[in-house]
Amino acid sequence: MDVTREVLDFLHWEATLLDEGRYREWLSLLTEDVVYRVPVRLTRERPPQGGYGGVAEGMLHMDEDRASLEMRVARLETGFAWAEDPPSRLRHFVTNVRVGEPVRTDRGEEVEVRSYLLLFRSRWDGRVKSYV
Repeated sequence: MDVTREVLDFLHWEATLLDEGRYREWLSLLTEDVVYRVPVRLTRERPPQGGYGGVAEGMLHMDEDRASLEMRVARLETGFAWAEDPPSRLRHFVTNVRVGEPVRTDRGEEVEVRSYLLLFRSRWDGRVKSYV
């Protein structure tokens, strides 16, 4: 199987595990040295040099490592994660996947992968009361 297909299969499998709330299985996919960062995006006027606004320097929604991700998963398994009871319905849409050429490193063969992720989360499916 070629590298691009392997990367796509991995990203789709990861999205499936997260969408189905199989967080322990998802965690098993990650390396011990994982760093999971979600930057804060800024919406602002275009800079004079063109392009789009970017990321707030030094501001992150999440800045996690293996230990903190394990704590998050363990908390979800306790039954005391009330914000997720009932659990959110999630859908991860992975697009624009770009896979670099494989590079030999001291950890084996690695590739740089860039992609976009759209996460849809919904919580409520009750009827809306109408007072007409």
